[in-house]
Amino acid sequence: HPFVEDGRNFLLQTPFQYDIITTDATPPVNASSWALFTQEFYILVAARLTSDGVFMQWLPFHNLREDDYKAILRTFQLVFPHATLWYTGGSHTLLLATQEPLTQAVLTAKLAAAATNQIVIDDLGSPATIAEDWVMDADALRAYTGQGRLVTDNNAFFLPHAEETPQILQMF
Repeated sequence: HPFVEDGRNFLLQTPFQYDIITTDATPPVNASSWALFTQEFYILVAARLTSDGVFMQWLPFHNLREDDYKAILRTFQLVFPHATLWYTGGSHTLLLATQEPLTQAVLTAKLAAAATNQIVIDDLGSPATIAEDWVMDADALRAYTGQGRLVTDNNAFFLPHAEETPQILQMF
């Protein structure tokens, strides 16, 4: 059952666990969105996922300095060590948290199974197109973000920056 609600407040109030949790398109530089990009929020999400649940978060890089973008990625991966990064076009990326490492072989197998489901194809497009959006596995993401600050409820200030595109994504 989908719930349309403030994500953080909903997770604070529910005792249930979920197979899928996703956040809407909320840029971190917006005054009311910062709370969805902190370590505390990610820990809350992890506590509400089932043992094989997944979490997906939309993360734009427009109007965001690269060091702030990396801090969000680093924080996400601290809580979700198997996180992968996906590029969806324009200035948008997705972070995907899985309980187990997502390898090329696992992705290929899951997409092959999805290719037999017309509902998946109608909603998400062809599995081959989905696979093309994968930019980094967990190791590459860790190498890209390196060491640095984490985003916490007490340290979640993102400076807008209209001209900077993360170097790793400039190839798109």
